[in-house]
Amino acid sequence: MKNKINSYHISKGADSHFYILNDGEFFVQNLSTDLDKAISKAKKITGEEVPVDIWLRTRFTNTEFDKKPKQHNLHVHSYFAYLNSLVEKKHEEECKARDYLGSVGDEYEKQLELVKMFSFDGAYGHTWCLKFKDINDWRYIYFGSSKEIENFEKQGDKCLVRFEIKKQVIDHYLDNDSRFPYKINHITKIKVLNKILDNNSGIVNVSEDALININ
Repeated sequence: MKNKINSYHISKGADSHFYILNDGEFFVQNLSTDLDKAISKAKKITGEEVPVDIWLRTRFTNTEFDKKPKQHNLHVHSYFAYLNSLVEKKHEEECKARDYLGSVGDEYEKQLELVKMFSFDGAYGHTWCLKFKDINDWRYIYFGSSKEIENFEKQGDKCLVRFEIKKQVIDHYLDNDSRFPYKINHITKIKVLNKILDNNSGIVNVSEDALININ
């Protein structure tokens, strides 16, 4: 072992195959063979960003493992099942708090952050789907092929966008990001006004000599 972080951190298992979650020197659970997925899963389990500190855990022999009382494993699993339930409860409350913006037909200028994007071939040809969130974690979805979406290149990109509310529905398409139904604003006629210059302050460049805080 190279380092011992006295809190949650990600390292590798004894076979150097799985990235694993540790609490100090104590093994918590396997995460993934992919580091990015392991980091994301660890955050969902602990509710916080988890640092990576790569060291190889010593493999236990059957004799060493048998020395541990069975109650030890039961308590560990119960404890982390409880932590997982807290994470799930928090996530469910976040989904319930998402709301509609205005009414169908209303137009807005708002800072949106890209959450997910993918494309597919449908009845209208090749179509992109972009999912967004605002600073209140309210959710938005866009379907289309407008060149405006080229301003969003990766998850986390933020832009000041003008758009119209097309529909307001309950999103039942659940995935790892949202495991509970929630309200979503289907938007159309999008126009990207500016990219966000400062991802923390929400400041956008609206002209060469002017700034506006849209938060």
